Amino acid sequence: MNRGYLLAIVRGDHDVNEPKLTKAAERFVGEAVRVAMAPGSARARRRFAIGFVGPHAILGRHDTFMLVDPDAARVDSGRPARTRVDRHVKHFNWSREAGDVLADPTKVAIADIRNAAAGDPSPKNDGGKLVASKGIEIGHVFKLGTKYSDALGANYLDDQGNQHPLIMGCYGIGVGRILIAAVESLHDDKGIIWPAAIAPFSVHHHADQIRR
Repeated sequence: MNRGYLLAIVRGDHDVNEPKLTKAAERFVGEAVRVAMAPGSARARRRFAIGFVGPHAILGRHDTFMLVDPDAARVDSGRPARTRVDRHVKHFNWSREAGDVLADPTKVAIADIRNAAAGDPSPKNDGGKLVASKGIEIGHVFKLGTKYSDALGANYLDDQGNQHPLIMGCYGIGVGRILIAAVESLHDDKGIIWPAAIAPFSVHHHADQIRR
């Protein structure tokens, strides 16, 4: 797809996930691609309203292709569809608005390219729904790959006796993060309520010893 355009189509109330989009785009075209998120490149902006491109933009263009999220590919999603800057339409219908464009596998592919959202159905098809809630990051895990093992020469031998660099990872729990999480989740209008396990000091008194 030399110097062509690959449009990412999601429902108007959904957001594109860039890593998902990049992987799906490379599978579709069979080569590395450059994803132009809003505001996009100058060349793309001259042709499309980046962030508000509707499926009809592919019609009559031989250099334009589409990746469509499954939710957006429904015949009538009942959800808003973006058609031009600051304009959405509801009850978008593929057959009515864009013709039978989904039928051409060389021009259109269906792929999961959006962020998950509250209310999404469970992938296990068990009737469950995704619930969004606030969380506090206390620990983290990083996949380091072979960056450090290549530099250190940390290799292993496979069953054929060939050397390969170790694939490394690390994880950690931040002491400072634990304190911040405790303060955020355990407090009242008078201040911090320290859990006994991490309180900086202990206080013990009897009620009859308190004097005003």
